[in-house]
Amino acid sequence: MNGEEKGAWVDYEEIDLRRYLGILVKWKWLVAAVTVLAVATTGILSFFVLPPVYEARALLLVTQEEERHSVSPSQDSLESTMQVVSRLPEMTVNTYASQIKNEVVFSRVIERLGLDKNLYSPSSLAGMVKVQAIKDTNLIEVRVQNTNSKLAADIANAICEEFSKFVSENTRQQMTKSVEFLQEQQAATSKDLAAAMEKLKKFQQEPRSVEYLTNEMNTLLDNLAKYKTEADAAEIAAAQLEAAISKLEVQLAETPPKIKVQDVRPVLEDNGETAVPIEREEVNPAYTALQQEINNKKASLAEKRAQAAGLNSLIGQVEKRVKDLQMELTQKRMEEDKLMAEVESLKKAYNILSEKIVETKIAKSVNLGETDLLIASKAMAPTDPVKPKKSLNMALALVLGLIVGVILAFVAEHFDNTIRTPEDVERYLGLAVLGKIPQVEASETKS
Repeated sequence: MNGEEKGAWVDYEEIDLRRYLGILVKWKWLVAAVTVLAVATTGILSFFVLPPVYEARALLLVTQEEERHSVSPSQDSLESTMQVVSRLPEMTVNTYASQIKNEVVFSRVIERLGLDKNLYSPSSLAGMVKVQAIKDTNLIEVRVQNTNSKLAADIANAICEEFSKFVSENTRQQMTKSVEFLQEQQAATSKDLAAAMEKLKKFQQEPRSVEYLTNEMNTLLDNLAKYKTEADAAEIAAAQLEAAISKLEVQLAETPPKIKVQDVRPVLEDNGETAVPIEREEVNPAYTALQQEINNKKASLAEKRAQAAGLNSLIGQVEKRVKDLQMELTQKRMEEDKLMAEVESLKKAYNILSEKIVETKIAKSVNLGETDLLIASKAMAPTDPVKPKKSLNMALALVLGLIVGVILAFVAEHFDNTIRTPEDVERYLGLAVLGKIPQVEASETKS
C-alpha cells in the first residue's frame, strides 16, 4: 500500500466514524427514549410488581462412623453374606443429599405446615428447594426460596426434620425385612440340620457301624500282635532246641553205646569155691540217657515247628481280614465324616443366623435419622430478599436499553429517505450545495 492509498483509507475511516456518530446524534432522542423506557419498566417491575423473594438456609451434619459400615474381609462367604444382609445401610453425604428432594418428604412437609395443596405440591416445593453437599465437609446445605421469609425458614426446618424421620423409617423397614429373611433362613437351616443329624444317627446305628468296625479292628490288631509274638517265641524256641540237639548229638557221638563190666563169679572146685573174674558188656546208661534226651528235644522241636507254622498261617488269615476290614472301615469313615461335616456346617450356619438376627434387631432399634443426621444450623427468617436484584436489574436495563436504542437508531436511519441537511443532498442526489436559503417566518416578512 502506497502513501496515497493509506491516506485515503484513513480519511474514509474518519468520515465513516463521523457518519455513525452523526446518526447517533440525529436519533439521540430515540436512543434516550428507549433507554429511559427500559429503565423505567425494569424499575416498575423490580420495585412495584415483582414480589420480594427470601432465601432461608439450614445445615445438616452427617455423623455416621465409617467403621460401622465396614465389613471384615477375613470372614467366610456365608458370614460375609449375612453381614451384608444384617448391617445398616451405608450412607454417604452425597447419598443423603440426593435423597432429600423426594416426594414423600415434601408431601409430609406440606401436611406438617398445613400448606394450601392448591398452591403447593411436592413438585412445586421441589422447585423452591436447593440441596447441596458442601465439598470436603460432612455438611448438607438446604436452601428454600419463598416470598414469605418466615414460611421459607419453616419449610427449610421442616424438610430437615422430616427427612431425618424418613431415613429412620426406611432403615427400620429395611432391617425388618432383613430380620424376616434371616428368620426364614434360620427355620430352613434348622430343618436341614435336624434331617442331617437324623441321617447321621441312623448311619451310626447300623450293624456294622464305624464304632463296631473300629472295635473289631482293634481286636484283630491285638490278636495279630499276640500271634506274632507267639510265633516269634516258637521260632526262637525251635532254634534253641536245634542248637541243643546238635550239642547233644556231638556228646552222643563221643559216648560209647556199651561199656565193659568185670564181675566175680564164684566157681566150685575140689578144694572149694573160687572167685573167678568175668568180663562182660552192657548198655552204657550215659549213652541211653543222651539218646533219650535227644529224642525228647526232637519231639519238642517238632511241636514248636508245628506251633510256629500254625501261628504263621493264622497270622496270614488275620492280616487278610485286617486288610479287608480296613477298606470297609475307611469307606465307612468317609461317609461318617461327610455326614458330620454337613452337620457341623449346618450348626455353624444356624449359629451365624442366630447371631445376625440379634444384631439386626439391635440395628433395627437404632434411630439412624437422629444418630447420623443432626441439624447443625436451623434456618432463620431472612430479612433481606435475594430476588429481585434491583440494582443489577436497573444496570442491565440501562445497558440493554442503550443497545436496543442504538440498533433502532441505525434501523430508522436506514429506512429514512428525507432530505434535511446539505450532506443528505450530496449523499442522495449527488449534487453540490452552493448555498442555503433560510426559512423566514411570515411574522418576520411583515415587519
